[in-house]
Amino acid sequence: MSQKEKPLTEVELRDVLKAENLDHEGPIERLKRRCTNNGLPTTKTIRTGFVECWFKKPKGLRQILLERGMIDLTNLGQYTKNGKKDGEGNLLPGTSVIDMLANCKDFKSEKSILQFIGDMYGVEVMFTPKYHCELAGEGIEYAWGFAKCRYRRIPIKRRRNKEGFLTCVSEVLSRDAISVDRIRRFSRRARRYVCAYFVFHELNGDEKWDVKLDDIEKMV
Repeated sequence: MSQKEKPLTEVELRDVLKAENLDHEGPIERLKRRCTNNGLPTTKTIRTGFVECWFKKPKGLRQILLERGMIDLTNLGQYTKNGKKDGEGNLLPGTSVIDMLANCKDFKSEKSILQFIGDMYGVEVMFTPKYHCELAGEGIEYAWGFAKCRYRRIPIKRRRNKEGFLTCVSEVLSRDAISVDRIRRFSRRARRYVCAYFVFHELNGDEKWDVKLDDIEKMV
């Protein structure tokens, strides 16, 4: 494990001077000169690389992978947070610490806090793709899109100031605009897409689908 010197921050320099009952006011450069003139440190020694003891310290992704024997200590430079890509933009296996850890069996099967609480109450929590208008939240993206469309149709002079903006937002999100009947229609539409995707999944399994949008639309 190696060590290196790291400059003290402005707050740390002030603390050093304050501990010696010295003037600790002024910009950081002046604080550094004052410490140097009084024989006080302006840097601190820190350990680099992997820390041997993690008591009350957060572990990084790379450290966790190291403990699992998935890191090559002779080639640490190949590992980055998001990984490296080839000429076609495809992720190179074994270069992204996020991807490597996400593919570990225990991480894949780990439940979220929301799912854990749901299990406590006998409720199944299922996650759909975020912001996916065809699948997310029982048609909630359709409702949100409808509300934004109505908002854009309101004359700009009505929504120019804060009070007008809040009033217009309340109007487009009200039950008069997004009625129960409209919400149910959005939900039905989303469920039809879910059923279409499910059929193709049953036919193709986990293999890559050769399906076009027109094929999905024909089933909805």
